[in-house]
Amino acid sequence: MEMPSDAFEAQIFESEGIAYASEKSSAHQRFRRNHHLATTICSMVMFSKNRRNNGIQLHNGIRFLACGVSERVNNYLHKLALTCSRQTAIDALETLAIHAV
Repeated sequence: MEMPSDAFEAQIFESEGIAYASEKSSAHQRFRRNHHLATTICSMVMFSKNRRNNGIQLHNGIRFLACGVSERVNNYLHKLALTCSRQTAIDALETLAIHAV
């Protein structure tokens, strides 16, 4: 992946949990990768036990909807607990639109 050229853009990516900057030490890279993996797995387990714990899944669902991911792929990722249902993402966007006005 290409690193962002703008420092502000890099800061936005970092706040969203997206890091494109290369790490200086391999130990730090390993730590970040393991931390991200553990966070994703814990989120998947929490989501499968209680659908109210859907922060990461909702974030992914809205992003996938905006990127045009097909409903079939979204359903597959939903069964893997990596995203919310398409209808949940649409409902969340409608709620955001109502509160934005």
